[in-house]
Amino acid sequence: MIPAQERVGADIGNGVTTLSCGKGANAKRISFRSTFIEVDEEIANYKDATGSYLVGDEAIRIGAPQRQSTDSAFYTSKRFRILLCYGLQQLGVKNPAVMIGLPVENFEKIKIGLKEHIRGFESHKIGFTFNSIAFVEQPTG
Repeated sequence: MIPAQERVGADIGNGVTTLSCGKGANAKRISFRSTFIEVDEEIANYKDATGSYLVGDEAIRIGAPQRQSTDSAFYTSKRFRILLCYGLQQLGVKNPAVMIGLPVENFEKIKIGLKEHIRGFESHKIGFTFNSIAFVEQPTG
């Protein structure tokens, strides 16, 4: 059985990203702007094998990145990877069982191959290993 603190609900939105895990007194929830910029390592709040990044509200303070696409390509983008991995890192989970909300209108199309794509994030030395990855339609989550 997966411990509650390792079960994570994730809404990687175009405007705001929210992740939560645990329950009761041990529940954790984080929310941040769905943006990032590549920066020098010394000011980064997230790093992996692909670079050093300032993610979320801190990125806005330095300079607003250009508005990103909101189509289904978002779910296979670098932005999606960085937002999800940064959020999981902030929660401090080491073996997350992640449930990710996807848009209803093209749920079936988006989820094809996405689980394998997300598992591939581990090759970027993200600091944790996925226990499991599942998807739900956003209103269900």
